[in-house]
Amino acid sequence: MTQVMVPDAKEKLCAILERQVALDIEVEGNQFCRMCCCQPNMNWTVFEPLDDLDPSADTFEMGKALMKIKESSPWAGRCVSFFCPGGRPTSYTVDDIALHREVMRFQKGCTCGQSCCMVTVSMHPMSWLCGWPIRFPLCCCLPFLSTLDADGVEIGKSQILCDQNFCVPKIAVSVYDKPTYIVYPDTCLYGFCPVCTCDAPGQGSWFLRSPFHIRDLNGNRYEHAAIRDPRSSHQLAKKGWCSRGNLYSLDFPNNATVYEKAALMGAVMLIDISLFEQDTAFLG
Repeated sequence: MTQVMVPDAKEKLCAILERQVALDIEVEGNQFCRMCCCQPNMNWTVFEPLDDLDPSADTFEMGKALMKIKESSPWAGRCVSFFCPGGRPTSYTVDDIALHREVMRFQKGCTCGQSCCMVTVSMHPMSWLCGWPIRFPLCCCLPFLSTLDADGVEIGKSQILCDQNFCVPKIAVSVYDKPTYIVYPDTCLYGFCPVCTCDAPGQGSWFLRSPFHIRDLNGNRYEHAAIRDPRSSHQLAKKGWCSRGNLYSLDFPNNATVYEKAALMGAVMLIDISLFEQDTAFLG
């Protein structure tokens, strides 16, 4: 009888990420009815992107599913996520779909949020529920997300930064404690604000109209390397108000290593939990 050799988790992670130049990461279900005690654990699917997509199509087509990401976060932390996004302790387990086994995980402890929401603005009588949140950036004990292999060894870390341009969200990415990338959108007003652009196919919405570009430590962009919402506003509208869900396209820098790619996946999850998870209704 021939014995089948099953690769270990680290080998499988390398096999998946080594050949990928980009990934699409989509939340499962929808994020419309998620607030306070209704905030669920957020689970995700990682896809291999398709080539030659039609941006005028009604829906955004997904490629082959590669991995599942499952969140495990305490209920109490999820209850306050609207007011302090990114603050809750959480763990994301990343499973290979083919072998149904864990290949890595992302986790963080309890921190402050990336911002705090003290008021919402709306003409609706239930403005606290249906209003536009006014958020105030914070600059201490900011959210982070560690990237661990299946054995619990830290591969990398993503950390929200605070500097004099506190209105621009910035994420520092390190691999084995070595600073590697800085991720943030293009800016205007001498770096004080993110650039806002009109909608165009592949730009997505809100902050992600201007993609979060992956940069070297001097702030120089890597060509075509970014974290963005690849859908057009037309595709978001077709999806429907009550079925909103976040989708991120992650394009890796050329020559990025497997562990750098894994750490950048952690940066995607940190961007979502800290910036977009709670304000999905206002994207697009």
